[in-house]
Amino acid sequence: MITKLHTLVYLLASMCAFSQERLTAMEISGTMTGARGGKLYIYDVQGKSTFKADSCIVANGTFSFPKREYADGIYMIGMNENNMCPVILSAAEPKLQLQFNNMKLEQGLTSNSSPQNHAWGQYILQEPVLLKAIKDAKVGAHKNPEQKATFDKQLAEKESELLTLQKKLASDYPKTHLAKIMNWKQEPNRTEIGKYYRDWE
Repeated sequence: MITKLHTLVYLLASMCAFSQERLTAMEISGTMTGARGGKLYIYDVQGKSTFKADSCIVANGTFSFPKREYADGIYMIGMNENNMCPVILSAAEPKLQLQFNNMKLEQGLTSNSSPQNHAWGQYILQEPVLLKAIKDAKVGAHKNPEQKATFDKQLAEKESELLTLQKKLASDYPKTHLAKIMNWKQEPNRTEIGKYYRDWE
């Protein structure tokens, strides 16, 4: 079971299933700050469960997975199921280099070969903060009716900040998986994401 990935669980689970026929040989390598050794895994996500798709050894802070075919989508890379990070695998980037600059992987994702993964790594840090502020404003308005106007203003500001961020990323990285994710997140009724992808393409 995936843990501590905030609002991403359903998104990640759905995206990995939407396009299983399109396979591309990919090479995934990178570095991990503070990691001397151990084993690193790529996890496929199905529903709310994860399945190990491949593994490699981390040696002196570097890793390199065997070349193999993947469907486009989001996968998890991690040391175990309590320390994983969602990453974007795309046929447009068959040689993917990732850098994890924090031992808690989801807090330190960047990439010098994939602009969309670099931006994605920043987004997954910002989204939980904004969602928490949105939730706190809603709770505050409910518990403190006399301050409802103040909390409603905070709510509107944070919702606008999140929407602006999503729109900017969709605009800055057009025709990428990151753009698809950001556009989907802006849908008022959140179409089932598999159907959304088919319609988008």
